[in-house]
Amino acid sequence: MTEHREARKVTLRAGTLYTAIKRFVNDGLVAESDERPDPALDDERRRYYRLPDQGRAVATAEASV
Repeated sequence: MTEHREARKVTLRAGTLYTAIKRFVNDGLVAESDERPDPALDDERRRYYRLPDQGRAVATAEASV
């Protein structure tokens, strides 16, 4: 049986996005990365994130539903 998934449009504003990222960091689903690009290509205010093992497992499980 083929399941039809309806496409949904979501608009995230900066405050909503940063609140979600903060919650994901607190829950251990996302971690701030220490890796940064060359300083000439970077902005010191920018933050970089990565998926730790727990976050990757949750994302994989969510994607397979």
